[in-house]
Amino acid sequence: MTLALILTAIALCMALSFYFSGAEVAIVSANRYRLRSMEEQGDASAGRLVELLEDSQRLLVMALVGTNLANVLTALFFKLFLQRGWPELAATEALGVILWSEVLSLLILTPILIVFAEILPKALFRAHADALIHRLHFSLRLCLVLLKPVIWSIERVAQLILSPWSESHRATMRQLTREDVITLLSPEPAAAADSTTADAVEETIAHDAAERERHEPFGEAIAREHDGEEERLSESADQRRMIQNIIELHETLAREIMTPLVDLVAVDLKRYDLNMLKSLAQQSGFSRFPVYRDRIVNLIGYVDIFRVLREDDGTRKLEDFIERAHFVPETKRVDDLLEEFLQMRIKNAIVVNEYGGCSGWISREDMLEEIVGELEDELDEPGDEIVEQAEGVYLADGRTEIDHLNDVLGAEFDDQEWETIAGLFLSEFGHIPQVNDSVCVDGWRLTVVRMDGLAIDTIRLEREKN
Repeated sequence: MTLALILTAIALCMALSFYFSGAEVAIVSANRYRLRSMEEQGDASAGRLVELLEDSQRLLVMALVGTNLANVLTALFFKLFLQRGWPELAATEALGVILWSEVLSLLILTPILIVFAEILPKALFRAHADALIHRLHFSLRLCLVLLKPVIWSIERVAQLILSPWSESHRATMRQLTREDVITLLSPEPAAAADSTTADAVEETIAHDAAERERHEPFGEAIAREHDGEEERLSESADQRRMIQNIIELHETLAREIMTPLVDLVAVDLKRYDLNMLKSLAQQSGFSRFPVYRDRIVNLIGYVDIFRVLREDDGTRKLEDFIERAHFVPETKRVDDLLEEFLQMRIKNAIVVNEYGGCSGWISREDMLEEIVGELEDELDEPGDEIVEQAEGVYLADGRTEIDHLNDVLGAEFDDQEWETIAGLFLSEFGHIPQVNDSVCVDGWRLTVVRMDGLAIDTIRLEREKN
């Protein structure tokens, strides 16, 4: 083999190393969202690329195998080049340990391969991944076919070596506790990741601004990609929050989410007739009403306005439509209660305290809101529980939950004993307040703005200055 032929082989091997090293980065960096968008617009080549990139694990194995084979062959041909070009020097031992051909191969090839087979191709392919991945499509498929036996062998060996660890890993995953999952779903790291991703998207949009102005269709594609990324980030946060809420149902009690009697829209059996019930339904927007006898603590069942509208013929009375209520204790966990509702196919229940008295009303909607958040329909009045009046000054509904206040205001109110800000105020104040009464709690001044009978309707929260 002549020196020219050996040099040609070295150049070819380095070109292959350049190709495989760059392809590895392009496979990872290619924008799947843009490709899917192009596929939805009818681009057949983008569809084939999406299909190819779905097996990214095998593509990466192929790229790594190709890179290593090319680098090894480059080293072998370079050593052969030295032995043919300078046989006496190549056969001489350096330091009495190894041949000079091996030392020179290490000293000369290492920086060349690092620059031209690692740094340069990876930087180039990362910067132009979306454009280059289209050009690599056919060659990637060809390499998968040519290297299939090698790839298959390496995958089998890797599976054999990693199988004990994989079994141990699966066993560990099966032992994950509820606390472990909550930690994994914690919003802090996720929020940081989402923020990083969002910043990257913003940088991409800014970088392509000039191109967008010159080439409007491309600009529209970028804008769609940005909108899709923002939607994905929002959906991811919502899904994470819902999963965490489902897990926390185990620790939530019925009394924490029930509608207390003081807020309940209920029907007095002795005072109401069907016409009054229909009028109440029209005014309130509710469809099911608890029914009590004499006092609201004596709930005996409920009526469904839709059943009344279907079956009332003008001769029937309210008593004819009272349906038997299901009673549950205050301390029943919400996850068990939801399962009970589904098994018994009921929609609501009356909550009973430890003394046997009725303390509230709970529905499937209440439990669903614990998972997905507040549900509103066209009959709900818009409004916020917390309204910012000025910097560091807020108005809050007295029934606003303390943990929600802590999230919105960044406060650290104790939510272990009391569920609402009104309950916390009463605990600190010690007796029934009047308008303008105030207390200081954990660096905040709480002032009663409006009372509703004996209940605190609105509270002003003002952050105290140090």
